Amino acid sequence: MLAGDGGTFDNLHQNHRIVHCSLWNLYFVSRRAIFWFLATLSAAILVLVILFSPETLRSLVGNGSVPAKGVSRTVWSIYSTRRKERDTSSLE
Repeated sequence: MLAGDGGTFDNLHQNHRIVHCSLWNLYFVSRRAIFWFLATLSAAILVLVILFSPETLRSLVGNGSVPAKGVSRTVWSIYSTRRKERDTSSLE
């Protein structure tokens, strides 16, 4: 065993203990709770995708230099554009 290899077994053993404890805790959770947790998590991720994922269809946005228009825009880009317009109109 080389000097740089020290502790490798200890690290693997510690990782095994962490994973085992996590899985053992799932044993006591009901299937209904796991289902609702996963459903809630996937709904939250879907909301983030809808809000922040840009349009990538080349016929709409070219190589990315043309901003998307209309329905193809993200909710975040619509909000930022309206906020900038509101801020510039309030300065006049």
